[in-house]
Amino acid sequence: MVVNYFSDFCFPGGIPVHQGLMAEELIKLGHKVNICVPWPLRYDMDENKDFIYRNLDSLDKCFFPLRNLVKIDSVKKMKSVIEESDINHFHGSFSTNRDFLGEVIENSPLEKNLYTFHSSFVNPKCKSDKEVLKKRIGNISKIIAVSKLVKQNVLKIFPEKDISVVPNGYFK
Repeated sequence: MVVNYFSDFCFPGGIPVHQGLMAEELIKLGHKVNICVPWPLRYDMDENKDFIYRNLDSLDKCFFPLRNLVKIDSVKKMKSVIEESDINHFHGSFSTNRDFLGEVIENSPLEKNLYTFHSSFVNPKCKSDKEVLKKRIGNISKIIAVSKLVKQNVLKIFPEKDISVVPNGYFK
């Protein structure tokens, strides 16, 4: 099985803890895991971007996710990575309104898409954010919340969705 974890960032370890834990377990079971990020990297804070670029070689040796980094530098590359995968895993509170993750979600087949909400701050900023988010979440086959509170907040916006609660987003 090939599992892609998509993220807008890779600092400091590349992906959130729950994704890293799941990825390590999948690798132990013999599966291939890719950590997919937009390239060049995009950040909200420039100092993180500069840090990663200056230290990419040393970080690659330290952090699991960077050892499995797949740089998505074109639409063609994104579609190729999606096509070769069995599961595409996304994470966040409402990070699906970010361009990169949104584009991947919209281009990936519904049956391959898994999304983990890790924040209890489920609150799109405006009506247009909510509409974009609803469209994108409509292309997710399985939704996980990391707590009952997160599930309650997600259900306020997506009452029709079946949402599983998995502590820390990690199935063990």
